Amino acid sequence: MSSATNAKVNNSPAKAGEAVDQRGPWNHRLLEAFGIRDGEGARVFFLAGYLVLAVSTFISGRIQRDSLFLSAFTKQDLAYMYISVAVMVPVPALLFARIADRFRRDRLLIGTLLGTAALMLVMRLLLVTGNKLVYILLYNFVEVYGTFLILQFWTFAGDLFSSRQAKRLFPIISSGSVVAGIVCGLAVSGLVKLVGTENLLFLQVLLLLGGAGIIRHVGHQERVRLREAVVREVVRPGRQQTKQGFARTQAQRVFTSKHLKIIAGMTVATFVSVPLIDYQFKVLVKEAFTVNGVVDTDAISAFMGMFAAVTGVVAAVMQLALTGRILERFGVVVALLVLPASLLLGLTGMLVGVASVFACAVFTKGAENSFRYSITDATMQVLYTPVSSQARGRAKTFIDGIIKPLAGGLAGGAMVLLVGPLNLPVSSLAVVAVVLVVCWGGLILMIRREYVRELLSTLRKRRLDFSDKSLVITDAATVEMLRVRLRSENRVDVVNTLELCRRVQGHDLSPELSAILGRDDDELRVGALDTIRHHSSQHRGIQATTLHALFADSALSEDVQAAAVGAYCAVVGESSLEAAVPLLSSTSPAVRGAAVAGIIRHGGLEGVVQAADDLKAMLHDPDEALRFACAHALQEVAIKGFHGQVQSLIADDSQRVRLAAIAAAGAMKAPELIPTLVYMLRHRETTRAAQLALSAYGDEVIAALVKVLRQPKEDPQLRRAVPRVLERIGSRAAFKALMDTLASERLDDTETRKEVAKATGRLRDRLGLPVDDAVSKRLIDAEVQRHYQLLAMIQDLGGICDDPRRDLLRDALDVRRQKSLEGVFRLLAVIHPTKAIETVWGNLHSTSATSRANAIEVLDNLLEAEEKRRLLPLVEAMGELQQDPSSARTLARVLERGKELYTLERLSPDAWLQRLLRGPDPWLVVCALHAVTELGQQRLADDVDAHLSSRNAMVRETALKALSVLWPPDRFATRVRVLVDEQEDPDSVVGRIALRLLRQAESMV
Repeated sequence: MSSATNAKVNNSPAKAGEAVDQRGPWNHRLLEAFGIRDGEGARVFFLAGYLVLAVSTFISGRIQRDSLFLSAFTKQDLAYMYISVAVMVPVPALLFARIADRFRRDRLLIGTLLGTAALMLVMRLLLVTGNKLVYILLYNFVEVYGTFLILQFWTFAGDLFSSRQAKRLFPIISSGSVVAGIVCGLAVSGLVKLVGTENLLFLQVLLLLGGAGIIRHVGHQERVRLREAVVREVVRPGRQQTKQGFARTQAQRVFTSKHLKIIAGMTVATFVSVPLIDYQFKVLVKEAFTVNGVVDTDAISAFMGMFAAVTGVVAAVMQLALTGRILERFGVVVALLVLPASLLLGLTGMLVGVASVFACAVFTKGAENSFRYSITDATMQVLYTPVSSQARGRAKTFIDGIIKPLAGGLAGGAMVLLVGPLNLPVSSLAVVAVVLVVCWGGLILMIRREYVRELLSTLRKRRLDFSDKSLVITDAATVEMLRVRLRSENRVDVVNTLELCRRVQGHDLSPELSAILGRDDDELRVGALDTIRHHSSQHRGIQATTLHALFADSALSEDVQAAAVGAYCAVVGESSLEAAVPLLSSTSPAVRGAAVAGIIRHGGLEGVVQAADDLKAMLHDPDEALRFACAHALQEVAIKGFHGQVQSLIADDSQRVRLAAIAAAGAMKAPELIPTLVYMLRHRETTRAAQLALSAYGDEVIAALVKVLRQPKEDPQLRRAVPRVLERIGSRAAFKALMDTLASERLDDTETRKEVAKATGRLRDRLGLPVDDAVSKRLIDAEVQRHYQLLAMIQDLGGICDDPRRDLLRDALDVRRQKSLEGVFRLLAVIHPTKAIETVWGNLHSTSATSRANAIEVLDNLLEAEEKRRLLPLVEAMGELQQDPSSARTLARVLERGKELYTLERLSPDAWLQRLLRGPDPWLVVCALHAVTELGQQRLADDVDAHLSSRNAMVRETALKALSVLWPPDRFATRVRVLVDEQEDPDSVVGRIALRLLRQAESMV
């Protein structure tokens, strides 16, 4: 193919992708521009519309109540209103918390909307009376319904989206608040001059009815999700709860996690400092619109409306242009710091006098309006998404409905004190606010770690690890507890306790162990005898006569007798020969083996002489049971000079004997056995035993293992088993060997690299050692690039993979794609917490969309910016590609990012098939041969012919069948006749197929 043709072909996939986009509707491209994916658009649109109506209601209500209150009361009275709100809001919040999880969120929210609209009409009637107390009631009413409309909405939205969707879509939904600020602000500033401040209530009623209609529609569309979020069984408050009080019970439920405690702390800092800023602003506005002692109420309303519109425009720019980018690129911490940093700037300006107090107050309040209802609110909702649906409802209700107003009440108390008895200027509140904002920022810096932990806690169950063999028990209190457990009637407790007793040092457990020997339970007796044998020197109270009676009692099981022999020899020492030597002629293989081991190990030189001939006889005995007992005896003796005998048993025909001999080699640690043990890693049935045996050698075996690991021509099964051995050794030298191997260019096998990375990460976590990030990141980047290249190949193959007749190739490529991504995660575990990465990888394959989203969110918080830029597009596409591995839209979206990051090779389908045929992967070669056959690609027949000499039988078989289709019968017959005549195929099945196809071809010539 010419270079010009190649260039044309290489560009074809991209053009095909562009053609798909051009045929798509304009609204699809618009949704993609905002990061809204298939199936999300309607939900996002309606929820944003609801926020426009709900927030407009709240803004117009606040403008109305502030204007009416400021025209009738003093600034000292205003301070008391913050305390009033702190008392009024928690009461309905407590009532709401009782039912928050008992009903579907949509139905509860609709009920709240309709009830609020009805109460607004009642308020309008009360305003006709002209009583100033109605202004106080209205002030509190607005704050109550504003809190609950927004609180219930975000809880409702949290049930409809996962944590990953929330991070992407909540900023867009929150833009409804921004739009409300602009539209409502402009509308109120003009409308109030026509209808008056009091009649704004009618506008609010209409807005609430529209909101109820939207929630009803969304609730109907998403009823399945909402039903799943309802708590099916509600536990009624019992005596303890009644006695403690409902609020206290809710507090205990909410604050079970540090994550929620920090959120609560941030809420307190926010809603103590924000009311101080709000109070300063309102007092200064009242002073600005007071002429000759008369307050112009409508002028204040008009100013407040225009102020809301201007800050709404700023919020819109922030929300639509920056919030999503800040969250995606910098995460929740930076997003949350925007508001306190802005407030600190305005407050500092007020204190140092860079501008007038009024100007600084307007700037500070403007920053609060612009950022709190855009980036801060959206990000705070993201913080709640890792919390379970049930706990989320209670937590948000308690924090937003109780803690938030109480914090406002605390701020009100500070205002009353400062501007009342202390008679300080309003600007003095800025000092208190600065301190609070600084504390607020400190809590934000703490939240990231807890946010990730909370996400992880939703993905996995932590289990205790009892595999630490270095555990030693020496303290008297623990030993006393073990004594009690050994006397237990529960046999399971005793069995488990006996395992721990082997780790006791410096304490004599003879009375308890002797009592167990008297029980009529073989398993317990064997456990006690093994404990005595392992620590014979510290259990001085064990009577030799008791042990002798046990192995002399023929009524007992062979296992008990054998264990008793071992314990007796360990306790009595050289003096045990008289009783033990006669047992060398026992008919029980287990007892005879135990006698050989006990005599050789504890009988001194005379014992070795006495038992040596019996050991040799057992070694070559035709009875498998005796050879098995011999292997166990060699394990117990653990003398390096017997390595020849162990070598002989490792080659035994019996698998049971081989496994026992491998264990003996691990106990013996003879250097001569290392090569044999290494090559036992090749066989699946002996791999684990060989790994355990080799790891017992420690650092002594590392050099031999690394040599095998870095040998490309060595057996793949053998190489992939080596990293686990190094991990088990667990030393610094083993870790260094793994890291050096990982960076080695000779580690060319993908599966072996994954195993090395897996072992390296786990050992790094265990030892707490630093790693060379540069090496790991280079490997990760190379693996990510391979993954993008694989996706490009899948896209380029296009129609070939989509054809059901070639689905074998599609499936094979999809498996390679998944394995490639798994390799990336194995490498990530080298430089990031291994358990976290393993948990993320496991949950990315979950059938639960929420689990997958939470897993991606954990990854988003663990990775550095450059790692996220490269990897997250691949991870986010996993779910879609699992359902449809060749999805054109998903591949196009991911490969757009791939083209930005790497230079990807693009080829024609024929060129890719030729590349696959020449590749090293036998299964991909088979699949490519199958595709070439189905397509009738005679141009590739020469590449197919080359595989007739492949070392893989399946490849040779498939190549034969392919050529029987691609070539004319005469040519095929000539080629295969040469093969058949020259030599018989080493695989009998392939040989028979070759003869059959040859006869068919000859019959057609």
